[in-house]
Amino acid sequence: MTRTEARDYFSEKGLTYASITIKDLNYLELLLNEQFLKQQKERLRTRDKPVYWLRVNTAKYYKGEYTEAGGMVCAYMTGKGRYFNSREIISFNRDGFIGFCGDADEQNSVPVLTAFCDWCDWLTQPAQEEV
Repeated sequence: MTRTEARDYFSEKGLTYASITIKDLNYLELLLNEQFLKQQKERLRTRDKPVYWLRVNTAKYYKGEYTEAGGMVCAYMTGKGRYFNSREIISFNRDGFIGFCGDADEQNSVPVLTAFCDWCDWLTQPAQEEV
């Protein structure tokens, strides 16, 4: 999947910034860290390429702005890697553009795009009734 396809997927799912809360971003953080761990294990097993992403940099509000109702206006998620402390993972820019790991090559963007699309699917699932 490409970055453009991931942005299109977000739109096709009918998602908007206003419907995204900090709790939703917390879940995206969990999915990203899970994908980074999978990539780390694979790279350590095959030794074909060094590990790139280590984890998401935890941020209370993801350097974002939110409406009084709790909807996102903008937010910026960064991550730590093997040789860097803070690089863009996902940027939900104020103008509506979603940026994905601009410093990462196509192979290192795979865990980010995978987690993002899984998150879009999760956001659009019907609410489950509690028993």
